[in-house]
Amino acid sequence: MENYGTINANGGNVSVGYYSGSITNHSGGLLEATAPGSVLTVGTAGTTWTNVGTITASGGGTVDLGGNFTTADLTSGLINGAGGTLNITGLLDNSTTGPLNAPNGGAGPYSRWTAGPSSGAR
Repeated sequence: MENYGTINANGGNVSVGYYSGSITNHSGGLLEATAPGSVLTVGTAGTTWTNVGTITASGGGTVDLGGNFTTADLTSGLINGAGGTLNITGLLDNSTTGPLNAPNGGAGPYSRWTAGPSSGAR
Protein backbone atom coordinates (compact mmCIF):
# COMPACT_ATOMS: atom_id res chain seq x y z
CA MET A 1 0.00 0.00 0.00
CA GLU A 2 1.29 3.44 -0.90
CA ASN A 3 0.01 6.54 0.92
CA TYR A 4 0.52 10.02 -0.50
CA GLY A 5 -2.55 11.65 1.11
CA THR A 6 -4.34 11.54 4.46
CA ILE A 7 -5.77 8.53 6.29
CA ASN A 8 -7.58 9.61 9.47
CA ALA A 9 -9.18 7.54 12.24
CA ASN A 10 -11.60 10.02 13.77
CA GLY A 11 -14.27 8.38 15.89
CA GLY A 12 -13.52 4.81 14.83
CA ASN A 13 -10.87 2.20 14.11
CA VAL A 14 -8.84 2.09 10.89
CA SER A 15 -6.30 -0.59 9.90
CA VAL A 16 -3.76 0.41 7.26
CA GLY A 17 -2.12 -2.35 5.26
CA TYR A 18 -4.26 -5.16 6.63
CA TYR A 19 -4.21 -7.09 3.33
CA SER A 20 -0.91 -5.66 2.11
CA GLY A 21 2.57 -7.10 2.46
CA SER A 22 4.09 -3.64 2.80
CA ILE A 23 3.14 -0.05 3.55
CA THR A 24 4.94 3.12 2.54
CA ASN A 25 3.80 6.43 3.99
CA HIS A 26 5.46 8.79 1.51
CA SER A 27 6.67 12.33 2.05
CA GLY A 28 3.53 14.43 2.37
CA GLY A 29 1.52 11.38 3.50
CA LEU A 30 -0.35 11.61 6.80
CA LEU A 31 -1.58 8.71 8.94
CA GLU A 32 -3.45 9.93 12.01
CA ALA A 33 -5.82 9.15 14.87
CA THR A 34 -7.41 12.39 16.07
CA ALA A 35 -10.26 11.68 18.47
CA PRO A 36 -10.82 9.92 21.81
CA GLY A 37 -11.37 6.21 21.29
CA SER A 38 -10.05 6.32 17.71
CA VAL A 39 -7.39 3.77 16.85
CA LEU A 40 -5.22 3.73 13.71
CA THR A 41 -3.31 0.46 13.29
CA VAL A 42 -0.33 0.64 10.94
CA GLY A 43 0.57 -2.87 9.80
CA THR A 44 -0.33 -6.31 11.08
CA ALA A 45 1.66 -9.53 11.53
CA GLY A 46 3.87 -10.06 8.51
CA THR A 47 3.46 -6.51 7.17
CA THR A 48 6.57 -4.37 6.77
CA TRP A 49 6.32 -0.62 6.64
CA THR A 50 8.31 2.55 6.06
CA ASN A 51 7.42 6.09 7.08
CA VAL A 52 8.92 9.15 5.41
CA GLY A 53 5.73 11.16 5.94
CA THR A 54 3.92 11.91 9.20
CA ILE A 55 2.18 9.64 11.72
CA THR A 56 0.19 11.48 14.39
CA ALA A 57 -1.78 10.52 17.50
CA SER A 58 -3.63 13.57 18.83
CA GLY A 59 -6.88 14.61 20.46
CA GLY A 60 -6.94 11.43 22.56
CA GLY A 61 -6.45 9.13 19.54
CA THR A 62 -4.18 6.08 19.52
CA VAL A 63 -1.77 4.87 16.84
CA ASP A 64 -0.66 1.24 17.05
CA LEU A 65 2.58 0.64 15.15
CA GLY A 66 2.19 -3.01 14.18
CA GLY A 67 3.84 -5.29 11.65
CA ASN A 68 7.61 -5.45 11.26
CA PHE A 69 9.80 -2.35 11.18
CA THR A 70 13.20 -0.97 12.13
CA THR A 71 14.26 1.99 14.21
CA ALA A 72 15.15 3.76 10.94
CA ASP A 73 11.51 3.36 9.86
CA LEU A 74 10.50 5.27 12.99
CA THR A 75 13.02 8.06 12.54
CA SER A 76 12.99 8.65 8.77
CA GLY A 77 9.69 10.57 8.97
CA LEU A 78 7.85 12.43 11.68
CA ILE A 79 5.97 10.62 14.43
CA ASN A 80 4.01 12.88 16.74
CA GLY A 81 2.17 11.70 19.85
CA ALA A 82 1.19 15.07 21.35
CA GLY A 83 -2.23 14.64 22.94
CA GLY A 84 -2.52 10.98 21.97
CA THR A 85 -0.89 7.60 22.53
CA LEU A 86 1.68 5.77 20.41
CA ASN A 87 1.91 1.99 20.93
CA ILE A 88 4.55 -0.29 19.49
CA THR A 89 2.48 -3.44 18.98
CA GLY A 90 4.54 -5.02 16.20
CA LEU A 91 8.08 -6.36 15.95
CA LEU A 92 10.71 -3.63 16.17
CA ASP A 93 14.17 -4.58 14.86
CA ASN A 94 16.54 -2.34 16.76
CA SER A 95 19.68 -4.37 15.99
CA THR A 96 21.54 -1.82 13.87
CA THR A 97 21.09 1.37 15.87
CA GLY A 98 21.35 2.62 19.41
CA PRO A 99 18.59 2.74 21.99
CA LEU A 100 15.11 3.79 20.95
CA ASN A 101 14.24 6.98 22.74
CA ALA A 102 10.82 8.54 22.93
CA PRO A 103 10.49 11.50 20.57
CA ASN A 104 11.77 14.75 22.02
CA GLY A 105 14.15 12.89 24.32
CA GLY A 106 11.30 11.32 26.29
CA ALA A 107 10.15 14.61 27.75
CA GLY A 108 6.94 16.50 27.36
CA PRO A 109 3.91 15.44 25.35
CA TYR A 110 5.84 13.03 23.12
CA SER A 111 6.75 10.57 25.86
CA ARG A 112 3.59 8.41 25.76
CA TRP A 113 5.11 5.29 24.20
CA THR A 114 4.24 1.75 25.12
CA ALA A 115 6.34 -1.07 23.74
CA GLY A 116 5.66 -4.59 22.57
CA PRO A 117 8.13 -7.18 21.30
CA SER A 118 11.48 -6.18 19.90
CA SER A 119 14.33 -7.87 18.12
CA GLY A 120 17.99 -7.15 18.86
CA ALA A 121 17.26 -4.49 21.47
CA ARG A 122 20.33 -2.70 22.72
